[in-house]
Amino acid sequence: LVSLQQTRLTCLCLDKCDLSALSAQLLATCLAGLTTFKLKVNFEYRQEERFSDDQICAIFEELSESFKLQNLHLRLCDLFPVPPSTLAMVLSRLAMADLYWCLLSPVQVVTLFTRLQHQPARIRQ
Repeated sequence: LVSLQQTRLTCLCLDKCDLSALSAQLLATCLAGLTTFKLKVNFEYRQEERFSDDQICAIFEELSESFKLQNLHLRLCDLFPVPPSTLAMVLSRLAMADLYWCLLSPVQVVTLFTRLQHQPARIRQ
């Protein structure tokens, strides 16, 4: 398997893809090597077209240790399983965070905005 460090790929856009067969760690490691990631899901999405709880937690955990990703575009993702502090740390380091119809808990929202208030954020859009 070729790692992203060995490829020139910096941007990955997926539209209505079944990601259920990917292990959480493989998915997280690959996304941490990109500068832009976009996942589009239709409103009539099938269950397998969204991240599992394990996948979304692994992605944000890996992104918390990586500084390469600059632009994150997610649609219809349930972000409830991600710890609020991890979510806030990752999002506050991005140049662009587009969370279209993503589910966030009130605690995640408060933690994110508190971090943005007290830390110079890089989010520009």
